[in-house]
Amino acid sequence: MATSSPHGKVRIVSLAPNVTSILLELGAGRELVGVSKWCKDVADVGRRPQVGDCWKINIDEVMRLKPTVLIGSVPFASDTVAKILEQPVTFVAINPRSLADIERDIFILGRIASRSANAQKLIRKMRHEFEKVERAARSLLVNASRHATTSHALRHGTISAAFHPGTASNAYRQGAALNAFRPRTALNTLRHSTASNALRQATTSNPLRPDTASNAFRQGTTPNEFRPGTASNVLRPGATSNAFGPGTVSNAFRQGTASAVPKSSSTSGVSTPEVRPRVYCEAWPKPRISSPPWVAELVEIAGGRMAVTPGQRVTDEEVAAAKPDIIVLAWAASGDKSKPTSALRNPAWQDVPAITNRRVFVIRDELLNTPGPPLIEGAWELSKIIHGAPAKGAE
Repeated sequence: MATSSPHGKVRIVSLAPNVTSILLELGAGRELVGVSKWCKDVADVGRRPQVGDCWKINIDEVMRLKPTVLIGSVPFASDTVAKILEQPVTFVAINPRSLADIERDIFILGRIASRSANAQKLIRKMRHEFEKVERAARSLLVNASRHATTSHALRHGTISAAFHPGTASNAYRQGAALNAFRPRTALNTLRHSTASNALRQATTSNPLRPDTASNAFRQGTTPNEFRPGTASNVLRPGATSNAFGPGTVSNAFRQGTASAVPKSSSTSGVSTPEVRPRVYCEAWPKPRISSPPWVAELVEIAGGRMAVTPGQRVTDEEVAAAKPDIIVLAWAASGDKSKPTSALRNPAWQDVPAITNRRVFVIRDELLNTPGPPLIEGAWELSKIIHGAPAKGAE
C-alpha cells in the first residue's frame, strides 16, 4: 500500500514516543500530523493533535487527520491493531529490541519520510555519543582498577609494582618524599572528582528535553505480547544492517568496549577485584520486569554489566541471587516517580549489595524506555550512577 497521498505528500500519525522522537530528529516535522498522548514528553510536538497510543485510540479521530501512514511500536493492544487494519491506510509496526534494531528503525523511518540522509546522520550521531560514554567509562574503569592494584600492593608490601620501576619504588624505599614521582597517566586525577564532572567533558548538548516518556512495557505486559507478522517489514531494506559500513551494526557498539578491561593483578600474583559492577535495571515493578535488551547494552557501554536477563519477568529471588551492586528503577510511564523505598524495604533483598550499600537509583523512564535519541542522555545517566554518583531518594 502506498505511503503517500495522490498528491505525493506523506502524512504520518505516530502512535509511539520513540517514533515521534526519531521523526522530529530527522527533520520530518512537516510530515508528522498527529502524535500519541505520550509524545509530548519526548520532544516538542507543538500543537499537533494527540490521538491516544498503541493501546487505545479513537480511530475516527485518527482518520480525520487524513494520514497516509500510521506508525507504532510494539507492544500493541490487539483490538487497536484490529481497528487500524480496517482502515485504508498503511500501517507500520516496529519492534526494537537492541541498539542495532533501533538503527534499522531510524533507517526505515527515514525512508518513509524521505529523510534517508538525515537518518544516516542520526545513526552516526548516536554511535558517536555512545562511543564517548564508553571511552569515559573505560578511563574510569582503568583508574578504579589501578587504585585497587595500588591498595592491594600497599597491603602486601609490593608498592613498587604500582608505579614506574626504578623511580617511585626507589623513592619509596629510600624514604623520599611521595611527590618525587608521578603516576603513569593523568587518570588518577579523576579518582576523587565527581563522576558527573568527569563524564560530561566534551559532550554536546542534547537537543531533546529531559522530560520524556515512553509506553514501553506499559500496563505490565511483556514486550513480546504482540508481534505483527508482516507490518514490521514494510519498506524494510533487504540488508539494512550493512548499509552503514562493513560488519553488523551491533559490532559498532562492541568495538573497544569497556568490558575488555581485564582484571588488574599485582606483582604478588593475586588478582584485584573486578571493578565492573553488576546492575539490575527495572522497567516495571508488578509484575517485576527487567529493562529491555537495549538498556543492557547501554549498561555495558557505561561500564557495568546487567545482572539479570533483560526484558523478562523476574522474581525477587532471581534478583537477589544475581547480587546486583546497583539497582536502577525506570518504571514505564512514571517519569522520575519510581520508588526506591520499594527496593530498599523488600525483605527478599536485604542481603543484596545494592541494598546494604544503599545504591538504589531512579532514572526518568523515558531516558531508558524510549528506543531512540533519548537513549543518549540515558547512557550518560547510567554512567554517572555506575561510576559513583550519590543515590537520590534512597535515604
